[in-house]
Amino acid sequence: MNGDSAHHAYHVGPKGRVFKRRPALPCYDSPPQTRVPRDLLDAVSSDPDMQLVASFQVPRSDGRAFRVLKGQLCRFVVNEGSQVGDVNVWNLHNHKERFYSGKTRQLHASHLTAYDRLWSCMPFERPMATITVDTIAYGWDEDGAGVHDVIGTRCDPYIHERLTGKSHGTTCHENITRAIKPFGLTERDVHDVFNIFMCTGFDPKSHTYFAKGSPAEVGDAIEMLAEFDLLVALSSCPQGDVSIPCGQPVPDSVTFPLLVEIRQPSQATLQQYFAWSDPTTSLPSLPCADEQDAAPLVERDGLGAVLGAKGSEAPKRSDSGTLLLGQ
Repeated sequence: MNGDSAHHAYHVGPKGRVFKRRPALPCYDSPPQTRVPRDLLDAVSSDPDMQLVASFQVPRSDGRAFRVLKGQLCRFVVNEGSQVGDVNVWNLHNHKERFYSGKTRQLHASHLTAYDRLWSCMPFERPMATITVDTIAYGWDEDGAGVHDVIGTRCDPYIHERLTGKSHGTTCHENITRAIKPFGLTERDVHDVFNIFMCTGFDPKSHTYFAKGSPAEVGDAIEMLAEFDLLVALSSCPQGDVSIPCGQPVPDSVTFPLLVEIRQPSQATLQQYFAWSDPTTSLPSLPCADEQDAAPLVERDGLGAVLGAKGSEAPKRSDSGTLLLGQ
């Protein structure tokens, strides 16, 4: 075996230990449930009969929470200046089901783009939303960075004070916590985020997490289709475009609001998309899950999609927030 062959056949660790090289394989090799019919999804996003349901701004360094019903499109728009946003997502009718960034990352990639899906936590683990539009379409740059990450976390007051000894004043964690309070949720319901417009990666040598100033420009947008009724929270990050390292002062001149638009495609167009049989919208058998948590909260149609029972009310909760099933 010559030197070159030996070099490629083995890996030498930092302490000199020699390891036989093994092939790198995807943990989840693009399973069918992660792939959507692009033509049907494109038809939904470009529906000529689209109606604007709501349009509002999330002020700079602030947060808002809002409902996005099944079949509606939620579009996040950079409308004044390059700005990063932190997104949380819950099942509107069962807040224990929420966005799971780790599984989303495994099933798709460290950064999301059009046709990728946002997956929910265990024991549900199904698509919550599907990305229909990504105007940036950044791909991967020479440093290995991408945009719209599911690897970073939200800025928070605890690590800021621990690292700097100073109170930050406002963070995405606090913004989201305040925004969801009217919906009966608390700080403990805030979870790892979908960092829209954020440009990040891992240094190829040190493997440390890094960020770049967002390449998003005025007019750029990312849009997602609600696969069932959702509660969505967005923080317009106090770090602005994240061109300044966390812990350092951020001037107001690099922070901007973000625009949110809720759009409603026609029922005819949606019917074609939801007629696509997607087994991931059905809850699996959950023998090890808590019976109350796993119980269906609303009726299901023949497609397995979660739908509210006709003429029925949303599930009720006690004063402590416990779901009251069978009421």
